[in-house]
Amino acid sequence: MQQHSSSASPYRRDAVPVGPFSDEPMDLGAVLFERPDGSWRTGEEIRNASRAWLTGALDAAGVALGEHDHFVTGLLADDGWSTVQVIAGWVARAHLNPAAEGENGRGPPRPDGGIAALIGRI
Repeated sequence: MQQHSSSASPYRRDAVPVGPFSDEPMDLGAVLFERPDGSWRTGEEIRNASRAWLTGALDAAGVALGEHDHFVTGLLADDGWSTVQVIAGWVARAHLNPAAEGENGRGPPRPDGGIAALIGRI
């Protein structure tokens, strides 16, 4: 079974805008394309760096990942770095605003008391 590690993650939340986005963001491409020595990464290296970026964003937000979660981060990375930037932006914005999580981490509290109040009325 393949082991996944984000210890070498290129993710830096402040390296690119986290949105909201009105247009396709291209900032992450500039971060991922170039190696530290100034040479250009291959397409496969960019996909791997995109996956590592998204995994790093999830790790930074405290999201535990299972094997299938890692598989899906790969699918998203294959879609392109702008997709990864948008999703990492969602994660970062949600993590920066924990008050918006509400009861059970599922959005703002419902004014009618949610499912617990409904069950109490049955």
